[in-house]
Amino acid sequence: MTKISWIASRLYLILILYISPIAVLAQTTLVVKVTVISSPSCVINDNKTIDVDFGTVIAPHINGVNYTKEVNYSLECKNHKSNSMRMTILGNSSSFDSGALKTNMADLGVLLKSDGVKVKVNEWFKFTYPNKPKLEAVLVKKNNSKLSGGKFQASATLLVAYQ
Repeated sequence: MTKISWIASRLYLILILYISPIAVLAQTTLVVKVTVISSPSCVINDNKTIDVDFGTVIAPHINGVNYTKEVNYSLECKNHKSNSMRMTILGNSSSFDSGALKTNMADLGVLLKSDGVKVKVNEWFKFTYPNKPKLEAVLVKKNNSKLSGGKFQASATLLVAYQ
């Protein structure tokens, strides 16, 4: 290699080393446009657990009609722009009825109704605030099943949103 080509290759390497950081340090202006949506505040049942106690239940009498209990809750919304609202009950569905809440007993579920109409777990239904839906919980069981005695429970989350 000649001395000139050796110097040229070193200059080329030095030039690349000096140019590379310049490219990394290049600046650009990024414009970000964001729309912030402020969710109006709704409070369900004063942020307290909603309990539905079915008391003592006779298993052969569970038929989707007997053992209907009202779900007592409060709903207070402030700063709302619309009275058109929707609600859902978030939870796990029973294995025998996708519309009923799963309980800790395999063949027992809790069906929920809004103003007398069955509502499916994890599906939205509409209502007009301040007229909150009348919610009911009804015990259901798998057809031809024989329930064993014992305590049962189910859990879900009640969610309200503006339309």
